[in-house]
Amino acid sequence: MSKVLIIPEKPSVAADIAKALGGFRDVTEGGSKWYERDDAIITNAIGHLVEITFNPEDDRPWDLWKLPIMATHFQLNPIEKTHSQLKTIGKLLRRGDVDTIVNACDAGREGELIYRYIIAYHDCRKPSKRMWMQSMTQDSIREAYRTMRSSEEMKGLFFAALSRSEADLLIGANATRGLTAFQQHIFGEADVQNAGRVQTPVTAMVVDRENEILTFKPRAYWEVHGRFGLAAGEYDARWYNPHFQPGADGDAKAERFFTAEEAQEIVNRCKNVAPSSVTDKTKPTRQAPPSLFDLTTLQRVANEKFKLSAKRTLEIAQALYETHKVLTYPRTDAKALPEDYVDTAKQVLGKIAGALAPHARKAVDQGWVVPNKRIFDNSKISDHFAIIPTLTTPSGLSADEQRIYDLVAKRFVAAFYPDAESEVTTRTTIVAGEYFETKGTVLVVPGWTEVYGKDADQESKQLVKLTPGESATVVSVRAEGKETQPPKRYTDASLLSAMEHAGRSIEDAELADAMKGKGLGTPATRAAIIEGLLNNKGKGGKPKVPFMERVNNEFVPTRKAMDGIRFLRESGIGFMASAEMTGEWEHKLEQINQGAFSRRDFMDGIRALASQTIDTLRAKAAATPAAEAKMLDAACPKCNSPVKVGKYAYQCVGNGCPVKISRDLCKRAISEREAGQILQGKSPELEGFVSTKSGNKFAARLVWTEDFSDLKFEFPERPTAPAEGATALGACPKCSAKVYKIGEHFKCEAGAAKGGSCDFIIFGETASYRLTDADVTALLTHRRTGQISKFKSTKTKKAFTAALILGGDGKVTFEFPERS
Repeated sequence: MSKVLIIPEKPSVAADIAKALGGFRDVTEGGSKWYERDDAIITNAIGHLVEITFNPEDDRPWDLWKLPIMATHFQLNPIEKTHSQLKTIGKLLRRGDVDTIVNACDAGREGELIYRYIIAYHDCRKPSKRMWMQSMTQDSIREAYRTMRSSEEMKGLFFAALSRSEADLLIGANATRGLTAFQQHIFGEADVQNAGRVQTPVTAMVVDRENEILTFKPRAYWEVHGRFGLAAGEYDARWYNPHFQPGADGDAKAERFFTAEEAQEIVNRCKNVAPSSVTDKTKPTRQAPPSLFDLTTLQRVANEKFKLSAKRTLEIAQALYETHKVLTYPRTDAKALPEDYVDTAKQVLGKIAGALAPHARKAVDQGWVVPNKRIFDNSKISDHFAIIPTLTTPSGLSADEQRIYDLVAKRFVAAFYPDAESEVTTRTTIVAGEYFETKGTVLVVPGWTEVYGKDADQESKQLVKLTPGESATVVSVRAEGKETQPPKRYTDASLLSAMEHAGRSIEDAELADAMKGKGLGTPATRAAIIEGLLNNKGKGGKPKVPFMERVNNEFVPTRKAMDGIRFLRESGIGFMASAEMTGEWEHKLEQINQGAFSRRDFMDGIRALASQTIDTLRAKAAATPAAEAKMLDAACPKCNSPVKVGKYAYQCVGNGCPVKISRDLCKRAISEREAGQILQGKSPELEGFVSTKSGNKFAARLVWTEDFSDLKFEFPERPTAPAEGATALGACPKCSAKVYKIGEHFKCEAGAAKGGSCDFIIFGETASYRLTDADVTALLTHRRTGQISKFKSTKTKKAFTAALILGGDGKVTFEFPERS
């Protein structure tokens, strides 16, 4: 009897299909496993089993004068770690009783490519059909099997997938090899300059944000705050201009003044004047439950709440799916469930255990699990549906696994709850014709926030009661000086969001539309792209300079990234650093899918782009003399070989020698003279390092580890006791012991020594002003100094005047004088 061979993308899907279609037995043969019945066999891929590479005759060395690679045909190579499964599929494809092959890989472009590459690798000519499954319920699987599509129907999707794969290889290989060869020519050293359609625009995002921070100029502004009294108590309010209209000045806001004089004028006008009017306006608001998780949103939330990297979150979610089987497939871009999943959702809610169980039962008992387009919508699902719990109750989870499971389970349960309902009260206080505003929120109906409890971010802020017709009093009115802040560096959460929504930055509406729901990378690849930019190891584990570093959960681009993106833009190949190229590709790939654009024309354009990139680099190299290697005077302390001056580091040229000194350490450049001293073990105390944690500057010597594989900071010995005969300046506000000047700072004698019992300290320098003994005595005796006019802003470098105040917590703060 003839049989069909069904090939889904993953082992779990193979098991689901076998269960849904029924009648299959497990077969094990020579280490290979599959499912079989009289008329069908089911085996599976494990994602991509085959990858494309260049044919030897088309390949080119990493040489600008021998590039570009203009391949029109490509070689299929097995991926080593899954080669055995590829062989199993090949064995089944060649069986005499198998006459039809069924593609049951994921319903999307990549799923089509996975299957077609496997078939092409094995040169299988047997007829092929397509199971198109957007839902994994048993009814949906059976329906997909009953209504299989022809292979011809999927031709457009396959051509689009094939074109994307070949284009990525051509552009990535030519750009990476060309840029690396150019660097070798200019700087005389090889450091791989990975480039590609996705990773280069992502690098550009991080670089552009860093440039915004570096060029940011803070701008001083002032706000006016009032405190007012009612019979029920006091409340705070902020002045605002009710007639404000946004304009060209992006810093301007309804509550801001850009001169102290304007702010002080409002203060003077309102002081000691009774408010003429106090009114409350209350408006009901509703907030729908958060959407179910797709992978990118799960990674963002996990990074914000637990500081987990995108890679780590994916690893955990994958383990919860594959090993523990308590979550559905995580590599998804959908936030919806199939429309036929209502009954399954009820079953899953019935299996939720622990503290969440009562909330899950309530959702079912109250009849809230019903067809709802916010949750159940086939049109919002491509390859996979949202991440939700399964019918399996979790056990034996690690702490991180439990955190991720709880995130998903809570969001799943909350999705079925009603909206949260609040009342937002806006209080307007008018004093001398000036408007002050206060807002308060009261949660009226918890709705979905009941599931989250304190984690719901729905804090109530209730205003003190205003009786109709009641008059208020002015308690105080003051001006507060502030500064605009630079943009924040990207974190895993914000970079994932920027990648997901990259199309929004494209001005061409057609291209931006093509990237809707796509962005840069896919949910399954974004974590790997980020980790690739952080990677500091090349082939064979050799060290290489990464494109960015993760510092305190923030991404900081390296000099390599900053120079590289600038070079691309200055050289006329800035398209490599723009999301617009991806938008253009996606637009054309969708047209290929629909049969409205030729695959040949698309690939001709890709080869022209690769050629243009190499031509540009070659012309620039021809106009620039090749670098000659420069060596330091000092030899390597480990192997006595010469030490070369490189673009990013001073590197020993000895074979395999680890001795290297980065040219930038903690935001401080290391000069050639200093590098020579470090190599000789004679590093002086170097000023100007910046702590990656606190941002504070520090001084230290650089000394080698025992095996010369790394450098470490050696800090000068700091005094732990006052100088002999020193006079106490006052009593410690925290423990009443004596306070002395010890080294550069003022410390409590009970905490001066390492491991001391008190942590009180007044730093010797504040805002570029070095405190005197008299200043500290005044702080300890009177809890304040007089007005000091020698402070300088750390950001603007402008001088300012203020008094220092010593708080009850032992912290020193500024008190600014009122301006008249």
